[in-house]
Amino acid sequence: MFERQYRDMSSLDLDREGSLEFEWRRLYEASIVARVRVDRAEALKARIMAKLERLEEAMLAQHAGKSDGEAHEQALPEC
Repeated sequence: MFERQYRDMSSLDLDREGSLEFEWRRLYEASIVARVRVDRAEALKARIMAKLERLEEAMLAQHAGKSDGEAHEQALPEC
């Protein structure tokens, strides 16, 4: 009888280990997918920031090329 209980417990342990391993693999794969999405989002963010910096530099260069009066008049909307 003791041997039967031991075998039953062993099979339960294997089932638990198998399901834990399955769960670990599932979560590991999910973490890889999440990491790829974060990498893509960070790359997109970097591209957008570079575009914003270029736009800002172009606007500053355009502003610097005008006289102070012209730049001030153009910056203020007419009423």
